[in-house]
Amino acid sequence: MHSLLIECHPDFRRIEAPGLPVYTAGMVIVGVVGAVLGRWSCLATPFLFLALSLLLHAVFAGRRTVPFWRSAITDLRLAVVECPFGLGKLAGSVFAGNYHAAWNRLAEGDAEMNRLFPEIVSDLWSNNLALLLALVLVL
Repeated sequence: MHSLLIECHPDFRRIEAPGLPVYTAGMVIVGVVGAVLGRWSCLATPFLFLALSLLLHAVFAGRRTVPFWRSAITDLRLAVVECPFGLGKLAGSVFAGNYHAAWNRLAEGDAEMNRLFPEIVSDLWSNNLALLLALVLVL
């Protein structure tokens, strides 16, 4: 559905960086390839990445007035919803042959994106740092 909406409404299309689901899928691939090559510790990569990403996101969100533990629990609940949705968005875009839909989001306009910008930046930093740390720790 996401792919179809992106295709039908180009005026509402905004570029979106790869999120937690895309990184998680990449880490699953790294884990499987590593295990096939004899590095069984690589199977821990997706789980280590998710844990580090959620922890870092909670730390970055902790700058706000929300207590750290509450932010971490909220992030965990959101990840449980975001990962299947994001993987479905990615798979649906690939199966529909609409590859750019995986890298776009629907938004009313730039004002909405400006409002969301701090959260988007926090997500990017937590995902990128977690990706780097997970790869360094496992490999």
